[in-house]
Amino acid sequence: MYFFQKKEPSSWNQKIISILIWVQPGCFFSRNIGRSQGLIVPVLGGVRLTGQHKGFQVGALNMQTMAMEEEGLPSENFSVLRVKKELYNNGSYVGGILTNRISISDLSVSNQVAGVDYLHRINRKWFTSGAFSGTFNSREETSFTRNNMAAQFKLVKQSNRGFSHILDAKYLGEDFDPAMGFMRFNNLTQFRSVNSYSWVTENSKHIAGYKLESVLMNARNSSTGASEISNINVSPLLHFKNGSMIKLTPFEFYQDTFNFSWNMNSDIIVPAGNYPMWFSSVYMSSPATKRYKLESYAKKGDYYGGHMNNIWIGGKFNLNKYFQFETSYDYNHIRFANDFHILNQEALFETHLVTLILNFQLNSKISMKALVQYDDMSNNFGSNFRFRYNPREGTELFIVINHGVNTMRQPMQPLNQELPLIANQSVIVKFIRTMDFNRLR
Repeated sequence: MYFFQKKEPSSWNQKIISILIWVQPGCFFSRNIGRSQGLIVPVLGGVRLTGQHKGFQVGALNMQTMAMEEEGLPSENFSVLRVKKELYNNGSYVGGILTNRISISDLSVSNQVAGVDYLHRINRKWFTSGAFSGTFNSREETSFTRNNMAAQFKLVKQSNRGFSHILDAKYLGEDFDPAMGFMRFNNLTQFRSVNSYSWVTENSKHIAGYKLESVLMNARNSSTGASEISNINVSPLLHFKNGSMIKLTPFEFYQDTFNFSWNMNSDIIVPAGNYPMWFSSVYMSSPATKRYKLESYAKKGDYYGGHMNNIWIGGKFNLNKYFQFETSYDYNHIRFANDFHILNQEALFETHLVTLILNFQLNSKISMKALVQYDDMSNNFGSNFRFRYNPREGTELFIVINHGVNTMRQPMQPLNQELPLIANQSVIVKFIRTMDFNRLR
C-alpha cells in the first residue's frame, strides 16, 4: 500500500545531485544514508560540495556511518558524484552519476553505480530524454552485464492547448541493485503512453479549461517476458479560473501479478496470484488564496482480492507572516475474504495516518519547522524539528532533531518483550557555505 507523502520541494543543491532520479529512478536516494535493515544507524559526519561554472553543474557527497556491532551492521561510507553540462541554452543537458557504498570494517557491502543521461529540447513543445546505468557488486559480479543494467527513453510533447503526449520505455535488469538508491521493482520491461487533449475556454466566466487524459501501461518480466503489471485509465479534468480543480477517474484498471505471499500485517496474508482490479477516484483542490488551500482525494474499488475505500484530506494555512501550517488525514478501509485471515476470521485492514507540519519564520535569517506524524498501523508517533539560521546569503546552519515514540508498548503476542518508550532519536547538524572561486583569483 502506498501512502501519500507531502514534502517541500528539494533545494537547488539537492537537485544537482538527484536530478538523475526522474530519468532513471533509483540510482540515489538520500534517505538510505543512516538506515539499514529497518534500523536507524548513527551518522558520524559528512560533507557536500555543489557548484556551477561555465555551464557545468557539479554535486558531490560523502557520508560516514557508525558501526552497530550488536545488530551486526558494519561502519559504511557513502559517496556520490553528479556532473551535468548544459547545452544550447534551452534546458538541454548531458550528465552522469557515480555512487559508491562500501563497508569499512569488512567487505560485506560493496556496491557501485555508474550512469549517464541526457535531455534534448527539440523545440518549445517537444523534448526527449534518456538514461543508462549499471550496478556493480564486487562480491558477486566481475563486470557489467545485461542483467545488472537499466535504461530508459522518453519522448514528450507538452502543450496547454490541443494534444500532449508522453511515450516512455524502461528496462530494469534482474540484478540491477543500486544499494544507495530506492527501487520498487526490478527485472521489469515497461512501456507507458500518456495522451491528453486540452481545451481553453475564453468566454466562460468561471471555467478556465478542460482536459481529457488517458494512461496505458504494461510491464513485463525482463527474464521471461510474462506480463506482470498493467494499467489503463481515462480521466477528465476541469480547471476553474479561481485556481481550483477537479479530476475524476470514473474507471481505472490495474492488474498485478506476484509469486509470493504478502503479509499485510500479523493477521492478514494476501496469497500469491494474479489480481485484476477496477476502481474509481476523484481529486479536488480549492483555490490557492493568501490564507489557505484545501485538497481532497477519494478512491473506491478492488484491492488485491479485497475491497478498498480510501479518503485523504489536507490543507495549507497561512495564519500570518510568521506562522504557516499544513495538515492531512489519510484513512484506508480494506475488507478481504475471511480465508485471507490466518485464523479464518473477519479480515479487515484499517489505517489512520495524521500529519501536521508547522512553519515559523521570524525573519529572512531565522526559521523553524516541525513535522508531527502518527499512524495507528505501527502505533508510532514521530516528530521532526528543524532550525535554520541564515546570517548572510550563501551561509546556512541547520539543526535537525528526529524523535520517535512507541504509543503501544505492550506486546501483542506471547513471549514478546515490552517495547521501549523511545523508538528512535537523532540530532543532525549541517553547515553550508557557498564560495565564489572567481572572486578568490
